[in-house]
Amino acid sequence: MLVTPSHNPYHGSSLLAGLAELAHDQSIRLRIRQGGVFDPRHTGMVRLDVRNAAGERRRVAIDLADRADYFSIPMLEDADRYFKRSFSREFIAGLPAVYHERIRPFGLNFASLGIRAAAAHVRVAARLLLQRARGPAAPGVPAAVRGFLWDCRLLVMPSARAFEPRREPRTDDSVLLQTRIWPPEPSPDNLETVNAERIALVQMLRRGLGSRFVGGVLADEFARARCPAEVLVHENINMRRYARLLGRGGIAVYVRGLHNSMAFKMAEYLAAGVCIVSEPLSNELPVPLVEGVNYRLFRTPEECLAQCLWLISHPQEAAQMRAANRGYYSRWVAPRACATNLLTRAFQ
Repeated sequence: MLVTPSHNPYHGSSLLAGLAELAHDQSIRLRIRQGGVFDPRHTGMVRLDVRNAAGERRRVAIDLADRADYFSIPMLEDADRYFKRSFSREFIAGLPAVYHERIRPFGLNFASLGIRAAAAHVRVAARLLLQRARGPAAPGVPAAVRGFLWDCRLLVMPSARAFEPRREPRTDDSVLLQTRIWPPEPSPDNLETVNAERIALVQMLRRGLGSRFVGGVLADEFARARCPAEVLVHENINMRRYARLLGRGGIAVYVRGLHNSMAFKMAEYLAAGVCIVSEPLSNELPVPLVEGVNYRLFRTPEECLAQCLWLISHPQEAAQMRAANRGYYSRWVAPRACATNLLTRAFQ
């Protein structure tokens, strides 16, 4: 792994966890060093220099940013494979044709680390500290130290296993949605519209499901000023508590991420093996999630409530969806599986 100031330890945590697991089992050798191309305009990157048993080499850039319409051109020029989390052929078509074949969908991502990745994470943070302190875009030593301490705080993130179910079979017919709303910031989204939609969705689910609905809008400072008190949620905001709550649940509602991205929630839901009621999915995955198999679709709050009630009233179909989602997670999303598939695809 090549660490540059473009590296994002939070967004790259699950991939690092997968690489660390493979290294722990001696399936790969993992080295972490400074180097590679640096793009000061893009801080959602992970860089790998991959060599296989035959001695072939691939320079791999992994773009984990939310936005589908932005690419790191310096890293795209340098890479043999450019895996993009927010993969949209519409925006790839606007790039020069020489880049098209290099860009592949990355898949789902979420923030998770775990004990096996802790030492590797600290090594990454230490290399970022050196580059922030004295590199070409150095913000100075005090800011670099603050960045290092912040990166080390990520060690308390739960592992992917924390989201996985603790009991089977499930009979819980609760419906979970914990979401947030966004203060004004530069964005291609109309944030006022996004916020109003989320508040209306929580209100509909709370009215229609009563005590079976769990969650609401996370009660940060902006939400408390913007939302009716009855839609706010103050409990289980801590990630570990939230993971335990999700691991006990039956149905979860997915809403898209900011900038129309695939939110981390989808990976968390699949890890938990819950039924999913989802807005239309915005970006392409290497292996698609299938409507009716992995999720049921909604476009309005009324449709969301109806789909949740349908799953509650059809326990056999709900059990099949949970099994399908556990299978998808174990094959494509779990950190070890994600890292293994990415290393294989780097040579395809």
